[in-house]
Amino acid sequence: MTDLAMAAPVSALSIDPATIQIPGLPSLQEILLLDALGRMPDESILEPALAALYLRVSEQTLARLRSEGGGPDYSQPKEGGRNAKVSYRMEELRRWHRSGKVSSTMEAAKSRSLCFSSLMDLATPQPFWQSPSGQLNSPALLGSASCFDEKSAVFEIVWLSVIEAMGMPWSDTKARVLFQDAYSQLLRDEAGRSRAIQEEFELLTD
Repeated sequence: MTDLAMAAPVSALSIDPATIQIPGLPSLQEILLLDALGRMPDESILEPALAALYLRVSEQTLARLRSEGGGPDYSQPKEGGRNAKVSYRMEELRRWHRSGKVSSTMEAAKSRSLCFSSLMDLATPQPFWQSPSGQLNSPALLGSASCFDEKSAVFEIVWLSVIEAMGMPWSDTKARVLFQDAYSQLLRDEAGRSRAIQEEFELLTD
């Protein structure tokens, strides 16, 4: 964490996704906001919600990175304790996004949404590319910035939990396989833990 000079968060600049209305294409709100964020000067100060959108991660993931000592540098007044408001400098977000720096292999996997450590991870909404026909193409958090620009011209962004996404049709089966492997492994691990607890309980009650 760095002692950046505190300034009014970028929400004061009146960039509000709810005010960007495109009839019939609500998912373009995120795309337009990303474009607006990308044009901001380095000294701009962003609230966590907008910082997460710029980095194309969920706000929960960004909070988890902070708690684990990872992610981009941020500012938080010391006098407010843990409840003090967090803010990010645009320059730090760009630096972290360009470098793709990670503090561990686990963080690298999490940043690509392919590592699930609990069933709660499966219920956390994240962005996916969806075709006009309703098929999912791939996770929006994967791929480069140029890939994002190309896909945004063809697909819409929808926010779904992994559980919801795995129950939908996909146009890119290779992208689904990545999620299928991690998804199935977590379910097997959880089932194994549940059986072990049940067996231990039965031994204690015999």
